[in-house]
Amino acid sequence: MIIYLVRHGQSVANAQKRSAGYLDTPLTQEGVEQAQRLGLRFKDINDFEVIYTSDLQRAYNTAKEIHKFHKEKKFEVDTNIREKNFGELENISFDTAQLKYEGSPIHWDVKGGESFETHLKRVEEFVIKILEKKENCVIVNHGLTIKMLLYLLKGYKTEEELFKIKSGNTAVYKLELKEKEVKIHLHNCIEHLREGQ
Repeated sequence: MIIYLVRHGQSVANAQKRSAGYLDTPLTQEGVEQAQRLGLRFKDINDFEVIYTSDLQRAYNTAKEIHKFHKEKKFEVDTNIREKNFGELENISFDTAQLKYEGSPIHWDVKGGESFETHLKRVEEFVIKILEKKENCVIVNHGLTIKMLLYLLKGYKTEEELFKIKSGNTAVYKLELKEKEVKIHLHNCIEHLREGQ
């Protein structure tokens, strides 16, 4: 089974260095251009059957740029692959947030938001679904949710290694699942943003 994990293009919150979470922040103009380049990268990639996307517009509009070249493929929206809910920290600058919470945002247990466990549980529901279907897929989602997906798919051996990952906007991961083995063919790959610069 082949799985592509893709982060959305640059959002307004990304550009302003603010936490977004469930906040439905749109793509910036740069984010739109990144998504278009991503779409072109996937133009000649055909080893998948379905595109899954978070319902938040920064992911949805990024996924649409891939679907533009693959109209025959299934396109499904799934709220379980939204970003972690940051509760009272949504739309707050990361600098301000880090005065209140230490360590990786994936572990922050924020008032009105999700804990590590609740975020993991809903992403796990999505993983169970796709593993049952066994369809090669592209999953367009968010930075912390990509970490959860990699964690659940056992793409990395240690939590420490996994949680150090910082996915760039429109970064691509390619995983190949064979029985109990997971091979990572692409890791945080943004070659499409470098081409033609």
